[in-house]
Amino acid sequence: MRWMILTVTVFVTMSLTGCTLLNFSGTKVIGDGERRDKVEFESDQALRTFTGAVSLRYQREKDLGPKSWSIPGVVTFTDTERTLDRNMHFNAQVETADLNRDGVISNAEATAYATESTSIQSSYR
Repeated sequence: MRWMILTVTVFVTMSLTGCTLLNFSGTKVIGDGERRDKVEFESDQALRTFTGAVSLRYQREKDLGPKSWSIPGVVTFTDTERTLDRNMHFNAQVETADLNRDGVISNAEATAYATESTSIQSSYR
């Protein structure tokens, strides 16, 4: 009984003073280990246009932000970094860009994807 009263007193005191009893953190890669899907390109220009746009988009979208859960003043669980795996991101972008789903990124599809990526980038500013 005394142990329970002491435990409750400690938790209440820490909660009121804003102290954190436990804090866990780490890094989590979303889609870690995913394989890159095979994709073909109509030309070298389509390859350069698409991969350049994917690279720019990845820099902007890779950080998913922290995910945390807490009981204020008592316990905090935080994944300090949630990062999207490059291959998972690439595969999602191939799905977005390959409008006719034929497994080949054409010059027109690559250009449309790159244009969309540029307009998305400017809307974030």
